[in-house]
Amino acid sequence: MKKKEIFRTGFLMGFILVFILTTGVFAQPPGGNTGAQLPGKVVSKIDDLVGIWEATWRGKAGYRQFYADGAHTHAYTIEELKFAPKVTKFWFEGEVFYIEQIKKHTIGKYEVRIQEKSGKAAKLFFTLISEDNSNRGGDITAGMTRVEP
Repeated sequence: MKKKEIFRTGFLMGFILVFILTTGVFAQPPGGNTGAQLPGKVVSKIDDLVGIWEATWRGKAGYRQFYADGAHTHAYTIEELKFAPKVTKFWFEGEVFYIEQIKKHTIGKYEVRIQEKSGKAAKLFFTLISEDNSNRGGDITAGMTRVEP
């Protein structure tokens, strides 16, 4: 190889490296976990989720409530949860958690892990499997902290 060709090849490789590092081409999507192994045990029962959890909703701090009948709601305050419509439902098929926005029929699939503190559920971690609603995916994978049983 001639000096000129070596220089061009080196310059091109350097440009590609700088492009990858500065644009985040291989960065994790915003909002949370999409594949790394998370702490806690895998959840496969609705009963493990029932209650109120501090979480992210539409990119802001808020709350999510899971009901024993598979209904789910979310709001910015615990008080608002009392009046919030149950616009989503959730269920498990084996160890896969499904959540569906009822009116839009968008479905997300996740692995859920629960971390306990003193024998009680304390945190939920969600790993994305697939998601039709990109806004929800970022919110859910940010994780949740138990507020009320």
